[in-house]
Amino acid sequence: MTNPNEGFLVFHASSTFPAAFGDPTIIVTARGSSTNRYIGEHFTLFRDSEPKMQPGILKVNGADVPQDFLVVDLKFILGEAFQFAMNGYREILRKAYPQTIELNLFRPPLEFVPIDRAHLAHLWMRNEFHVQLSAVEQSTQCNELRSFLGEVKHLPVITIS
Repeated sequence: MTNPNEGFLVFHASSTFPAAFGDPTIIVTARGSSTNRYIGEHFTLFRDSEPKMQPGILKVNGADVPQDFLVVDLKFILGEAFQFAMNGYREILRKAYPQTIELNLFRPPLEFVPIDRAHLAHLWMRNEFHVQLSAVEQSTQCNELRSFLGEVKHLPVITIS
């Protein structure tokens, strides 16, 4: 994170659930202000029958939380945005495979690992998630992510001959 008041992280997930959704990519952002107000965002990119994105936003007023109890900062907001993204993706899986859940046989061992932000450039160059990455660029409140995706969108798409 180059700006001390904002930043973003990228995670990639792998699991043993059916490959219908592929392995999702999660982008989380955090932005803080001098008045101790924070905004976190999450964008989960995954495949259903086509590429999809599940966005979300959270807001926290750090002044409402006693500092001796919990420190609300960018790290905290990034962690919370990531948790919301994971929960949202697990809900997608629960809805997609209700019979498996009902039988209590399906507990997706999702492992989310942080990866380099260059992963987003790789997705773009492989011609994956163009619409979704453009939507993230347009909607994010994180200037660092918006700027990065603006650069990514100028990269060429890999062609196979």
